[in-house]
Amino acid sequence: MTDKLYKRLTALVILEQKIRRAEIELEEFYSLIGGLTAIRYDKDRVQTSLEDVLSKNMAQLDEMQRRLNELRSQVPVVMESVTGLINKLEDEKGKTILYYRFISNVKFDDIANKMGYSRQNIYRIYGESIKNLERIE
Repeated sequence: MTDKLYKRLTALVILEQKIRRAEIELEEFYSLIGGLTAIRYDKDRVQTSLEDVLSKNMAQLDEMQRRLNELRSQVPVVMESVTGLINKLEDEKGKTILYYRFISNVKFDDIANKMGYSRQNIYRIYGESIKNLERIE
């Protein structure tokens, strides 16, 4: 498979991984700022005001949420691009396998179980479908 084709087919899977990482970062940040306690002036040395810390945290939280929303907004466009590429194939079995693999992110063993084929047969159809896509593209 050529690099260009691979990047086009895996674009949705990679985007979903980026979204999941951004969600995890946001959850961790929420737990960090949620765990802040009051400042004890008798024990803690404070060089910035609490308002500065809160506004900085809120700005960071807002930026993280904005990036996550931006990633999520790309999903329909990328999905349409990958689906359009897969739909150029004539073979329905090949389309189904590529759809499972690159849209639903299903492992080959699970695709074989869902379709009732052996794993080797799935690999063969997958390989033929990729070669056909390379010819079409």
